[in-house]
Amino acid sequence: ALDIWLEVWETRGFALIREAWLARTFAPGYSIQANLPRETLHGTFGGIDDDGALILLLHNGDNRLITAGDVFFGQEGDSNAAGN
Repeated sequence: ALDIWLEVWETRGFALIREAWLARTFAPGYSIQANLPRETLHGTFGGIDDDGALILLLHNGDNRLITAGDVFFGQEGDSNAAGN
C-alpha cells in the first residue's frame, strides 16, 4: 500500500494524499495533545496543511504546525480529553 501512495505522491503530488488522509481522520475541533521533543502542546485539530503538517490550534489563538511528534486525539469539543 505504501508503494501505491508513494507513486501517487511522485506522479500526482501531495494533494490527493492529503484529501485521502483527511477523509479518514477526525474532523477539525477534536482535542489534541502533541508531545514534542522539548515541549507538550494542547489544542484542537485544525486540519493538515498543503505540505502535510498537522495544524494545531492553540488555546491562546495561535497556530502551530506539527511535522513530527507523538499526537493524541481526544474527543470533539472536549477540552479535557487531551489532558488540558
